[in-house]
Amino acid sequence: LIGLGPVLLLLGLVFLISDVHVKDRSLQTQKIGIPMSWQKYSFTQALTAFGFVSLFYLFLFGVFFLVNGLLYGFGSFALPIGHYDPNFELGFLNQENYQVETLGRFLLQALPYLLLLGYLFTRLNTLLSLWTKQSVVTMVLGMFLILFQTLYYGRDSAELAEVDLSIFPQTYIDFGKVLTGRLEQQQLVAIPNLYTKGLLVLGATILITEGFIYGSSKKMTRQKFMS
Repeated sequence: LIGLGPVLLLLGLVFLISDVHVKDRSLQTQKIGIPMSWQKYSFTQALTAFGFVSLFYLFLFGVFFLVNGLLYGFGSFALPIGHYDPNFELGFLNQENYQVETLGRFLLQALPYLLLLGYLFTRLNTLLSLWTKQSVVTMVLGMFLILFQTLYYGRDSAELAEVDLSIFPQTYIDFGKVLTGRLEQQQLVAIPNLYTKGLLVLGATILITEGFIYGSSKKMTRQKFMS
């Protein structure tokens, strides 16, 4: 989770659910008459898809944990993980900036990010599906949103179009680096309570996305989407 793990997990999620809503267009006689509001139906679809992917990833994690444990030992949640907590009064490279936390604490802190990011991109898939009506286009756009951070990624990056990077949700996709203070952008590492700010940014992004989905579902009705 400190490396490419979060990006790969989200790319896999987008790949697996890109056709969840769009495939209904080929099943019009079965879906158009469902006695459920359009908004509730799309939400149920998204929640079911997110649940399926979550169970799939839990299964993969279980297999990895079992195989890796049998090969190298199961270890303990008390295993130490390096954590960079800069104190700029002491300087970047001062030894006191380098702390240690446990693997168990790291995983507990990572869980909210996993859930929020997974749900966010599931609902973004709903929004994109409403307007594109094409699973491939939806998948490509979803992947672009995940990889968009690479366009502004850099050690000296602090703003994008004069907007603080800390308010962009893509900045927190590499949440393992956020938790351990390994972000390349030194200006972001220096932000107090970056972990909490990331959760607030993702939460606010989800609320905004839900608002767009509600407005879009009013414009793109079930009948228009199926046609």
